[in-house]
Amino acid sequence: MKRGQTFLANAVVMAASSVVFSALSMAFNVYLSNKIGPEGMGVFQLVMSVYMFAITLSMSGVGLATTRLVAEELARGSEKGARTALFRCLTYSLLFSLFAGLLLFFSAGRIAESWLHNTDTAPSLRVIALTLPFLSLSSVFGGYFIAVRRAFKSASGQIIEQLLRIGGAIYLLNFAAPPGLGNACLAVVWGGALAEGVSLLYLYVMYIFDRRRNKGGGDPSKSLTKRMLCIALPVALSSYLRSGLATLKQLLVPIRLELSGISCAAALGQYGVIRGMALPVLFFPSSVIGAIGALLVPEVARFHVRGEKERINDVISRMFRLTLFFSVGTAGILAAFAGRLGQSLYGNSDAGLFIGLLAPLVVVMYLDGIVDGILKGLDKQMQVMRINLIDMGLSIAMIYFLLPVIGIQGYVISIIVSELINGIMSLRVLFRATRFTFQYANWLLKPSLALAAALFITKSLPGDFLAIDIAAAALIYAAGLFFLIRTPFSLFRRQTSERAGRNRR
Repeated sequence: MKRGQTFLANAVVMAASSVVFSALSMAFNVYLSNKIGPEGMGVFQLVMSVYMFAITLSMSGVGLATTRLVAEELARGSEKGARTALFRCLTYSLLFSLFAGLLLFFSAGRIAESWLHNTDTAPSLRVIALTLPFLSLSSVFGGYFIAVRRAFKSASGQIIEQLLRIGGAIYLLNFAAPPGLGNACLAVVWGGALAEGVSLLYLYVMYIFDRRRNKGGGDPSKSLTKRMLCIALPVALSSYLRSGLATLKQLLVPIRLELSGISCAAALGQYGVIRGMALPVLFFPSSVIGAIGALLVPEVARFHVRGEKERINDVISRMFRLTLFFSVGTAGILAAFAGRLGQSLYGNSDAGLFIGLLAPLVVVMYLDGIVDGILKGLDKQMQVMRINLIDMGLSIAMIYFLLPVIGIQGYVISIIVSELINGIMSLRVLFRATRFTFQYANWLLKPSLALAAALFITKSLPGDFLAIDIAAAALIYAAGLFFLIRTPFSLFRRQTSERAGRNRR
């Protein structure tokens, strides 16, 4: 199979699996929110914020390092080097994950009391600590499968893990967990622990079978360990700071909200509506695009190593076009149906309000994910780290000063401002690093026109069934976009090209 066809096949597999994965996550999130309510979702999201920092400390940039090193060794024709790179990344992963697990296990009580203000969450944190090596080692195998262009193996492992996680959590919530928010969190965490162990075993078995394909030789590159550390440690440092600041930000939100004059339960409830209900709806469609972003890292890294700048620019242009076409339509549809989505999914009007307020950010969020993948492939980890630090520092400052004065609106403002600044700065770095040209008319104006027409037509249609209305809007948008791109404008370009050719002659 040709390289372009392989990338496309892997992109389709990753996108499809990511959609399934996100759909399962979204369904479970809706189930959990209806089970434990807004306040429970607030507590659960605080536990998850600590969880995400622990995962970051455990992985320490090893997933990206694995993808980059294996891809670069294969580009040199050294399959032995690729295997050596994988082994060293596994060793690195195990050391960091054991350290992170021990640190979290023995500090769980203090974190639950001092940070989460809920001692019932301490057992959940201890169970999370036990699962960190499983997650970290799985990320290494996932990075390997992306690098060798067999992403379906990593994707299938993620789906198996998610099914087991959800199934185990639902069973424990309904049949084993005593009442209480702490026990509900513990049930979800134990379901995840089982799933992560099985997922690691599955990925290891897939690697054993896959290893039989790669029995070629070729000496590994010199200083392979040094290169691994040069890739992983800057990413790890960036991730520590970003994740640590993100955790601090999430822990600050309910605390600063209380200073606006509301109770602790109300603060957790408002936080839970945004973090646990509105934002998952906004991020759910990104599964289609986000999976492809992960595949960009090894592809761009290969072109970067070979100095193929034109191919890099071509990849960037294609991804920008695809991402903006998708995100503009998604943002408009989410904004148009926000109120009905909040009621249908959660029975909560506030969730619909916040979905509508934040929906325009979808364009920036989705594009920024793609830009980050490209920059990592171009070896721009340090620039990404600086952007993340500025983003998080500003966001925390706004939460600290705005929430006691204007309440939950300050949190919404902080999300909007931080996303815009992060996106603008990332684009600036990309433009400086490449010869890429942004096509405003083709990538923003045309989708906006198609979206306006789609929403106008959909609102005029009879009936009031949400799923049908959203599907109709999406189909009309796609048809309108196809018409704008392929029909009059392509004819105009062809005529312009012919006139330019005649003038040159």
